[in-house]
Amino acid sequence: MTGCSTTEPTPAPAPTSATKPIPKNLTRQDAIAWARGIDPCALIDRDKLAALGTISAFGTASSPTSCAAHMDDGSDRGIDVDWAIAFTPTDFLTTALGTLTEIDGARIRQIDSASALPPEARGQLVESRCSFDVPFENDIAVRMSVSMARDRKACTSGEPLVRAVLSKWPSQPAQGSSPNTTVTALTRTAPCAVVPELQKAPGLVFDWKDQSLDSCFFKRGGTDLLVSFNYRTRELATVNSQPTAFGGHPGYTATDRGTTTATAIVGDEFSGVGAGHERRLVPMVEVSGDNPAAVSDVMAAVLAQLPT
Repeated sequence: MTGCSTTEPTPAPAPTSATKPIPKNLTRQDAIAWARGIDPCALIDRDKLAALGTISAFGTASSPTSCAAHMDDGSDRGIDVDWAIAFTPTDFLTTALGTLTEIDGARIRQIDSASALPPEARGQLVESRCSFDVPFENDIAVRMSVSMARDRKACTSGEPLVRAVLSKWPSQPAQGSSPNTTVTALTRTAPCAVVPELQKAPGLVFDWKDQSLDSCFFKRGGTDLLVSFNYRTRELATVNSQPTAFGGHPGYTATDRGTTTATAIVGDEFSGVGAGHERRLVPMVEVSGDNPAAVSDVMAAVLAQLPT
């Protein structure tokens, strides 16, 4: 095994029939913890995806908060659906992109990629793509993208999936509820979990308003540092990188135009979804910044507090 934890492709204990009240007016810190505990793959049942075509891939995607599926619909390209739990865009109500539409009583931001282009450029599109921002409590949203052959209507095809998300969200399905979800060490903690340990030393500048669900940004000793949790193919960690140890844990380091990126694989490979296909992914921690020593120190601290 590579890393400090194993993945768990089997689901967690089945959720009970009782629906917990949805917390409201959470701080950003608490909203991140709450939203990271919801299983994105459990928000759309398999039969809803199968209504679009034969499912060839369905599962955890680029992070613990994302899921993706690919359906074969008889066209050359098939249908790709990607969705993630994230913060609602700050310009959700005001952006000129797309339209605000109502689906099952909820206001949804729907963006047809063709409508964002001038008429003379729309003929150059090679696919039909539609995105949906579905806002919920505590400034959290489900952000979904549907793409298919250019002669199809992605927005029309995506609306039943939005309805599925709206229907499932109140039950707040826990991570691991879906049999298509893989639970890893990165599911059970958050990128900013390392902050209390780093705050024991002077010089850390940190604000919860700067944080997202899958990354953590702060300054340490005047250096900007970013911690990210991702699922990627193993090759992406090793290409153009040098083997490096972080507090005794193996990893890799690469430098590009003054920025150092440290990467550590923290679990076994699992079957996930990437670029519309089933992929063998691994859980990765990445730390990047302009100070190699600071990057290394932070990576060691993150790895030390990961659950085993």
